[in-house]
Amino acid sequence: MARINLDQLSLLSHHTPPFTSCSPSRLDRHVSLKISKSGKLFTEAAEAEIQFHERTSSANPAHPGHGHIASLFRHFKHEGPNGTHVCSVFEVLGETVTALRKLYKKVPPPIVQKIGRQILLGLDFLHRECGNVHRNLEPGNVLISIGEDVEGVIRSELKNPPQGGYNTKTSIPLKSTLAASSGISQADDYDYSNITVKIAGLSCGTWISNRSREGIVCRPYRSPELFIGAPWDQRVDIWGAGCTLGQLLTGEFVFEAYLYISEEEYMLQVIELVGPYPIEVLKSGKYLRNEITRMNKIISENRYNVFNLEDRFRFQHRFDKKLTQCILRMLELDPSKRWEAKQLLDEKAGWLGPDK
Repeated sequence: MARINLDQLSLLSHHTPPFTSCSPSRLDRHVSLKISKSGKLFTEAAEAEIQFHERTSSANPAHPGHGHIASLFRHFKHEGPNGTHVCSVFEVLGETVTALRKLYKKVPPPIVQKIGRQILLGLDFLHRECGNVHRNLEPGNVLISIGEDVEGVIRSELKNPPQGGYNTKTSIPLKSTLAASSGISQADDYDYSNITVKIAGLSCGTWISNRSREGIVCRPYRSPELFIGAPWDQRVDIWGAGCTLGQLLTGEFVFEAYLYISEEEYMLQVIELVGPYPIEVLKSGKYLRNEITRMNKIISENRYNVFNLEDRFRFQHRFDKKLTQCILRMLELDPSKRWEAKQLLDEKAGWLGPDK
């Protein structure tokens, strides 16, 4: 961390971390500075992210999901020795929700429930108020908010630097933010009432009205319609949210995506866990039709020997029916039947319903 003025910022493109924290004198506050690599594709992604954030900042502030999207303060370009870098100035947030695994191998359902409702509020805001699809909803893009005393947390971190100091070539995590923002500690496992999360990482996003922009979604959270080249909409984000919550609950990927797994192997486990794959959706796709038809047949013939996701949740993890039903609705293979954020939020008896 450093106390600098943004107008005097000097960066070396090959030595600068993608995220760093600083306190520009004009703002008199610490901020998070995201610096894109130089190059056409990186610049386009950064500029698209800025457009999406400009939309979120101007959209309905009364929507409860408005406060669950990371805030962009300003942006500028910097000319470095290796080209032009787009620099985006964000609010300071804490660690990603994966940091909860430092406290729990499996995050307790009440905590995941609170996180899940906030994720859905943010997605509902993006979808209905902003007309935006995130397209890369995964644990690394859900950050824990530090809370009101941002400066206090940062100053405490600076007073107690790690042994050996900071490595300026990498991002500087705020290690104390998890406890500061949520009140969670190993001594008090159930003090989860104050945890707040925000969605970040909009650079892979696109507009609902124009879904032509290319982008890569991390495989463990990529909805099946994207694999087969079928029509898709904002509900790809709901699939990603379901995978994210399932991972927090179980401590493992819902759908394993090891390095060299093929698309056919990946889709086979998807069908095993939440299949069979709907024929009408399959017909609307461009890829893997024959392979998935064959998988459907194999799974159907061996259904009694297959331990599906519902069975895993009920018997292996002992989750209750409401929780299981909620995650399955988010992981519905037919996009037209997959519940949207507002439906999940409005279901009175649902696990992520209005009373949660």
